Amino acid sequence: PDMLACAPHADSGLVAALTASGLGALVPPSAATGQAAGVAATFALEGLLELGMARSITWGNSSFVIVTGSGKIASCPTHS
Repeated sequence: PDMLACAPHADSGLVAALTASGLGALVPPSAATGQAAGVAATFALEGLLELGMARSITWGNSSFVIVTGSGKIASCPTHS
């Protein structure tokens, strides 16, 4: 992955791993900490490439906020 973002609530322990092109995976806490093998849930941020490659990501309470290489800011809703 090019970027990592921690879930906004510490008790969930999820980590999002994301490529600059917007492909990602949600990694379960035990796998993220190296305590056990785990199965990641994959996702894609559709439409992101129209704004440019992702350069930074933050996982907020209701969305990912992504800064792109073109300077655009994208907000992508997350599901609980």
